[in-house]
This record gives sequence, structure tokens and C-alpha cells, in this order.
Amino acid sequence: MGPPLGEIVILAGNTHPYLADEICQRLDVRRMEVNLYHAGNRETMLQITSSVRFKDCYIIQTATDTNCNDAIMELLLMGYTCHTSAAKHLVGVIPYLPYGKQARQRKRGSIPARLLAKMICRAGFRHIITVDLQHKEIQGFFDIPVENLRASPFLIQHIRETLFQQQINRSDVVIIAMHTSSVRKATAYAERLKVDIAILHGQDDDKLADTVDEIDGRSSPPPPVREIEIVPGGDILPVLTTFSGSYRSPLKLVGDVRGKLAIMIENILDDVEQPIRAANFLKQDEGARQVHLVGTHALLTPEAAEKLNESVIDEIVVTNTIPHEIQSMKCPKMKTIDISILLTEAIRRMHNNESLSYLFADVSHED
Repeated sequence: MGPPLGEIVILAGNTHPYLADEICQRLDVRRMEVNLYHAGNRETMLQITSSVRFKDCYIIQTATDTNCNDAIMELLLMGYTCHTSAAKHLVGVIPYLPYGKQARQRKRGSIPARLLAKMICRAGFRHIITVDLQHKEIQGFFDIPVENLRASPFLIQHIRETLFQQQINRSDVVIIAMHTSSVRKATAYAERLKVDIAILHGQDDDKLADTVDEIDGRSSPPPPVREIEIVPGGDILPVLTTFSGSYRSPLKLVGDVRGKLAIMIENILDDVEQPIRAANFLKQDEGARQVHLVGTHALLTPEAAEKLNESVIDEIVVTNTIPHEIQSMKCPKMKTIDISILLTEAIRRMHNNESLSYLFADVSHED
């Protein structure tokens, strides 16, 4: 371990102190004590016990499955307090950036991810470090640099070790894209692992049926009209009506998994019904030998973890961007990959004004 870094300060909220301590241990610095609590009316109260004047402050805060909005308020309050206390440089280390799925405007809605980005910028942050944004365009919502690190090298390394331990040939492994929007990410994994890819179709058609015409905020049609409109010249023109209701299409697989290890790739694991349904289909209908589920952010409730443990999925692999100690106890199948070294190296390089390109050396453009 090298000598302690210079004017660097590490602060952390209440969401993931274990990850903050791991980063501090690798950096050989002490985490600054912060008195952060909630009053009876749920207002967030904060007091920093030491001076941050003219120091580089790195605030580590992530979101969880239970207190997403509290985590955001803690982050903003810590950032604004350091900013108004004359901190030299303020960096937000947010392993999981909340509201990442709400990056597109839907019918009569808004773009919460853009609002959150503006709030973070106004709080005084000058740089953001995060991991595996749900949508890459979220980086454009910020007026400050955003380093979107990737957890895929760590997850791929675990997959390679699993193949070696179980003596599985690469020809017997298939990467599964659980829906059409994840084809690029699954392809990036398959290319680096040198294995085949298969695509599940119909996995989330029941949800897309209600939103396919709502992604663009301009779709605000008038009430449906069911008459036939007479146009000049004697011709008739049917007036289109809006489609109501959803259709749950059956699952279909493009590819072959019979007798093979099927690895489903996701970014955020929150709705466990879809991967469980997909695993049942892959094993019972398509004859897969094993089914693994790999994701970056485990946004799971304890009940969801129990469902995964009772499912036919053989292994669930996630990272520690979100704390899930209780979920791990509920689901022994779950294995956690530590990515604190990735965040530590990003902080170290940024603090020493070094390039971060090394952290993207084993990352595909599609990842």
C-alpha cells in the first residue's frame, strides 16, 4: 500500500457504508465522520464534523430497494454542504444511479432522470462516477462529466472461472438476451467469451403493448372515433382508433440451448417474475442443462430473493453496487462480485489527474 493520498476526503451516506469502508481501506484513508439522520418528519439532517475547505471531496452514495428518495436527498445535502463549505473539488461516486429506467418521456409524463441530473449539478458536484447506467443517454442530461464505468470485466471473469471449475466447453455455453433491447449487451458478452448467443422474444411484450406508442411525448391522440368519415369525392376513410388492452405473447427462442449452460444477462435485477419465467421456459421447453442469471445491480426485496431461490435458476451473480446482505441470506444461490477496486482505481486516477481509459480497456462499445 502506497502512502496516503494528499488533500482527499471520503464521505458516505447511510445506504452503503460497507462499500465506502472497502474503498477507504484500498485508498489508505479514513472516512470522514458525518452525522446524517432523519428527523421525526423524515427531514434529512446533516452535520460534517471536520473541515473540507480546499479539499477534494468524494461522496459515496447509492440507492437501495427501500429508500431511493432518502438516498437522493442525502446525496444532495452532503454535496451542497461540501460545496458551500468551500470544498475544492466535489465528486459524486454513485454506483447505482436511481431513476435510470425513467430516461425517456412517456405519454403525459416527464423525464425524471433528467430532473435528477439537474439537481445533482445544482448541488455543486463537478464530476460523477457511476456504474452501468441503464441508458447511456443519461450522461447527456448532466452539465458535468460523467464516468460510466462497466462491471462486465468482473462478471465475465467470474463466468470464465465457473466454466473452468465445472469443466464446461465454450461450445456448451449460450448467452441469452432476455429481450430485444438487451441484444447489444448480450452480444458484447458473447464476443468476449467467444460463445454463442440466443434471443428470447416475447419476454416483456405484455409491458411493451402499453408503452410502444407512449415513448415519444408527442403521442396525445384525441378520444377514439369509431365512425367512417366521408371525404370529398364520395370515398370513405376509416378513422383509426387507439388500441386498448395488452397481449401477453408466448415466449420464443431464437437459438439453441438444448443440453447447454444458458446465461441470462441483465443490467438491473428488480422484477424477478420475468427471469423466472424465462428460466422455466429455457429448462422445461428448450432443454437447457443449467440457467444462470447475471446482472450488475441487485435491486431486490427479500421476498424477491426468496422467489429466486425457489426457482429453477441455478446461480445468480450480481455486484455490490447495492447492499443486499439480507437478500443473500434469503437466496444462497446469489453470489456477489466485489467491484470496490474499480471505484477505488477511478477515484485514485481522478485525484492524481491520470487518464481513466485503462478502466475501459476490456469494455466493448456495445456494453
